[in-house]
Amino acid sequence: MQTASKPAMIAIETGLSSDRSTEIVGVNWNTEGLKVSVFSKQWNACVRFEWVHGFRVLDESDLTEFWQHCNLLNGWVFEVLSGGWRELENQRENFITGKSDKVKEFLIIGTNECISILSEQPPAISVN
Repeated sequence: MQTASKPAMIAIETGLSSDRSTEIVGVNWNTEGLKVSVFSKQWNACVRFEWVHGFRVLDESDLTEFWQHCNLLNGWVFEVLSGGWRELENQRENFITGKSDKVKEFLIIGTNECISILSEQPPAISVN
């Protein structure tokens, strides 16, 4: 089994400041896509993804290799360029989703939970 590369990611501009109060407070998936509710002391936002191929929710302590590359001081929504969940799953021979150039990986981080999303479209972010 090959080893995953080091994480590389870029922050997605949301128009909303990030701080240590940022928290994922809800995840809703249905046939229309994925909706992630995110709260900060300064704002409430809804992050929507269409064309979702998969998502996972993990405690932030399970993603410690990411924290030197991204944290709540430099953003809360990121596109993962390498070293993420997609790359990990791509080690499996039959992981079809990861073979598509259309599928990108995104990461939303909070003070407790984080969510990885595999989607063909970038997120749409709105303020509640």
